[in-house]
Amino acid sequence: MTFKFDLSQTMGLAVLVFVLGMWIRNHIPILKKYFIPSPVIGGLIFSILIFIGVQTGTFKVTLTNTLQDFFMNVFFCATGFTCSITIIKKSGKQGAILAVGAVAFCAVQNVVGVFFADMFGINKLLGIAMGSISMSGGVGSGAAFGPILEKLGADGGTTVGVAAATFGLLMGSLVGGPVAQKLIARYNLKSSGKTEGEDALKIQDTLSDKHFFMSVLLVLGATAFGSYIYLALKALTGLTIPYYVGCLFAGMLFRNVMDSQNGI
Repeated sequence: MTFKFDLSQTMGLAVLVFVLGMWIRNHIPILKKYFIPSPVIGGLIFSILIFIGVQTGTFKVTLTNTLQDFFMNVFFCATGFTCSITIIKKSGKQGAILAVGAVAFCAVQNVVGVFFADMFGINKLLGIAMGSISMSGGVGSGAAFGPILEKLGADGGTTVGVAAATFGLLMGSLVGGPVAQKLIARYNLKSSGKTEGEDALKIQDTLSDKHFFMSVLLVLGATAFGSYIYLALKALTGLTIPYYVGCLFAGMLFRNVMDSQNGI
């Protein structure tokens, strides 16, 4: 039996899965203690149910992914807004070490991926798909570079890349929370933020409906601008670049232009 969901039904199902994860998280203290995200909880349960249905031949679920690329591009654009040159400069030596380490681990991911691909006797390009393409680039990179790997002889390159990225996101959420909690407890870390009196009023004003609406418009506009950055990069370099990279650069550009105008 196959259950097919159109766009509206798919969105409704996503809401249901998220609400389920949120309800479970609120009723199981250990999940909240270790910062396990509600989407991960609900999504993991949903994935297990789908897996059981497919493996037993009982049922299959077909979802509409029309908005998948759009939301992914908006997400990366919003991520770009968090990249402020001013803040990066303030990070100093620790920030530089982290940046160098992140780049170095891209190479490590590829080496490990190719090593295990060779050990298990599969195409080494699939090792690349499970390396930095998916682990650092994410689902978007897996989907973008997958067809290229397939043309080079790595059958299933797209599926492997997307699956590896999804697994990486899941494990990152499950491992990152407990590690963060352990570090907070070990070093007795506490937030220095204040939400009382005038500070609370400032935060409330910042999060007004008007500011939220303008923020949404700004992100959507930057995402659109990012599409042209993507086309320019593709034309100038001749390389295969994921669409979302243009959106990421657009978010970074908009953020730093606004910082300079506000004197930050």
